[in-house]
Amino acid sequence: MKCCHCGKDSRAPDRADGKCKSCGKAFAFDPQKGDPVTDLLFKNAIEAISGGGRIKWGVEHLYYEVARRMQRSGKLWPLLIFPIVLGGIGLYWIGKAGQKNAGAVPAIGWVLLGVAVASLVPILRKWFWRKPLITLAQARFDLLWNRWCSINGAPAGVITRQPQLLASAVTEADIGDYSFDRAVICDRARTVDLLLANNFHFENNCAVLSIDGYPQGPFQIVKKMLMRNPKLQVYAIHDATPKGCAAAHRLAFDKDWFAGKIKVVDLGLRPRHAKPFRGLLHPADTRVLSAGEGIEPGEVDWLRTYRLEIAAARPEQVLKRLFRGIQAHANDDFSSGGTTTCSAFDSTPGSSDDPADGLDGDSFG
Repeated sequence: MKCCHCGKDSRAPDRADGKCKSCGKAFAFDPQKGDPVTDLLFKNAIEAISGGGRIKWGVEHLYYEVARRMQRSGKLWPLLIFPIVLGGIGLYWIGKAGQKNAGAVPAIGWVLLGVAVASLVPILRKWFWRKPLITLAQARFDLLWNRWCSINGAPAGVITRQPQLLASAVTEADIGDYSFDRAVICDRARTVDLLLANNFHFENNCAVLSIDGYPQGPFQIVKKMLMRNPKLQVYAIHDATPKGCAAAHRLAFDKDWFAGKIKVVDLGLRPRHAKPFRGLLHPADTRVLSAGEGIEPGEVDWLRTYRLEIAAARPEQVLKRLFRGIQAHANDDFSSGGTTTCSAFDSTPGSSDDPADGLDGDSFG
């Protein structure tokens, strides 16, 4: 097992005391003792979600990144050697069918080829047809996270939520110098934390709030400021859940929000984006669901079965795609009311960054 600090390999006898023989640093995990990950996998996961230390991130992003890498860590290519070699021998013997005195050689070749194909099918099925649901239990990840922090300390860049101010503690005078041309409304508070921690609101001159009242202190005042802006541009970003997929419709038509006066652009995740996240889905929270109020008929069955959190996408991809989505709709007429579901996570032909894992492809769906 390789040490994540010095990069030297450490054999099991050499790390019997739980430390690297080369540098003396303690190992957090050891697969030979039943841990599902290595220190190097965990460290590389942190590097990936932090964009090499440039991006603030939440523990929930690390959960999905570790789960994603655990799927990849089970390498299947060594299992392919046997069926490929066997199939090659079978084809060689089948090729001797036209030779004199071939005897039973072709028949044996066909038998070997059949065995090779039969061995290959389950391997390829496991490779290409991953189970849709995440297999890393949240409780088990929490234990891994706590052990990593106890040995290595909390990583740089992890988002820690600050104590919330009471609404009465924030006045309009405190934020009166700000004017917002745009508003990004999220379906969950942790997405708000991600955007604020990475200064998305400053860099894009937009207010960032959750649909349910977060951050608590400035929420009501910022919301009133938004309501007074007749040229406001509103964007919704959300999970692929019934609540998330209905968020833009709620913002557009609810009397407590924009009551049909402003168009809301839906830039969030929907069921059509789930394919690259196979293996990172959760079971749905509810089976009772019908189409309408922002949920399309073709989405109902999927939403009754699964849910997909936006935290499954790397933070850098969320920031990039939200920015691109805002820019793509910058010249829209937002005074027309209603919603549009042109998502930030739809395909962008010719692009090379994958919102799911940053390795290949571009499409969520």
